[in-house]
Amino acid sequence: MLVNTSLPIKEISAELNFEDPPYLACFFRRNTGMSPLEYRKKNQM
Repeated sequence: MLVNTSLPIKEISAELNFEDPPYLACFFRRNTGMSPLEYRKKNQM
């Protein structure tokens, strides 16, 4: 979703049933080593 859409992180977190966008960012960083924004920028085509 980060790469294939231009949805804001807030909307992505809501669609993935995270109560809080910062929690999604923390979860994402723990699992990938980068923030959702860093991941999106790195993987843009």
